[in-house]
Parts: sequence; C-alpha cells; structure tokens
Amino acid sequence: MSIRVIVCVLFVLGFSMYAYRNWFVSLCASVFLMAFLKHPDMPRNLIGVPGVNLWNILLANVVIAWWSQQRHEGVSWDLSRPLKIAFCLYFIVISISCLRAFADPTDYYPGTRMDLFQDYFVNSIRFIVPAILFYDGCRTRERVTLALGAVVLLYFLLAVQVIRYMGLQPDFSGSELSGRAARIVQRSVGYNRVDMSMMLAGASWAAVAKL
Repeated sequence: MSIRVIVCVLFVLGFSMYAYRNWFVSLCASVFLMAFLKHPDMPRNLIGVPGVNLWNILLANVVIAWWSQQRHEGVSWDLSRPLKIAFCLYFIVISISCLRAFADPTDYYPGTRMDLFQDYFVNSIRFIVPAILFYDGCRTRERVTLALGAVVLLYFLLAVQVIRYMGLQPDFSGSELSGRAARIVQRSVGYNRVDMSMMLAGASWAAVAKL
C-alpha cells in the first residue's frame, strides 16, 4: 500500500469520525476527496466487495450523521416541491434507462451487467447526494462560504492534475488534442476526458459564486 493510499485512508477515517460532531465539514471533505476519486492509486473496492470504497464509506457516514443530527440542529426537511419533482423525474429516467440497458446491454457496452449497474445507476444516484445535503445544510453564511470553498478547491485540484499530465504545450489541432486527452487524462487522472471537460466548465461558475 502506497503512502498516498495510507494518507487517503487516514483522511477518510478521520472525517468519518468527525462527521458525528459536524457532518457539514465532513461533507465538504468528501467533495475535496472527489478530486482523487478516480485516480489510479485510489482503491476501487475494499475487502473485495464492489462499491465499498473510501469515498462511499465517508459519504455513508456523512449521511448517517446528517440524519441523526437533524433533531439536534432543530431544522426540518424543507426541500421545495419543484426540486422534489425534479429529483423524482431524474430517478425515474435513470431507473428506466438502466433497466433497458441491463436487459440488453448490446455489444456497445464492454463490461458486465454488474459494472453497468454500478456505473450508470449507483453512480448516477450517489453523486446527487452531496448536492441534496448541501442544499439542506447551507443555512448560514459561514456554511455557504465553506461549501463554495470546497467546490472551488475541487476544481482547482482537478485542473492542476490535468495540467500536470497534459502539460502546457500549445496545441491548436483539435483531433490531436482529443487523442492526447483520451490517452492521458483517463489513464492518469481517472476521469473520462468528456466528463472532465464538463466538470471544469463549472469551475468558472463556482469561482463567480465564490466571489
């Protein structure tokens, strides 16, 4: 086990325990950890169980702590009706799509049905959880500032990794740049180049919101 993996394990254990004192800070820590979620050094599963990885363990503890601390914080679940409808429609669309793909993956999907379930159903749901918790938790100016800081830091760390592995050489050829990104970004950072471009596109909005 490398030193980086040991540091990540200690990071997750520390914030998992701290979540039961302050779940919001640990939620921000989970957003920070997303910068390395797909990194090749990050363990994909622990003890051989699919889906049991460091980020999922931290997020699970944050959700449990959030649920248990709702009474102590004296707040109620006040998700607006339009958002509830949007989340329900999203869940329905994802469920129907995954059932259709699970029934007949076709030759276009090279993985197993279990991989399909994890990639296109579980991942599509779990990445919505931090957004819902942020919506519920950002009730003070201090929490809003902390949340925006975590999001900006996430984008900054992703950008640093892309620059580190792609370099700063000017390249005005779209096909060559796309080919290099396909080879380097996913292998070194872990995220698909298309997903990375969409994520970094939101960095400007995060910076504007932070200001």
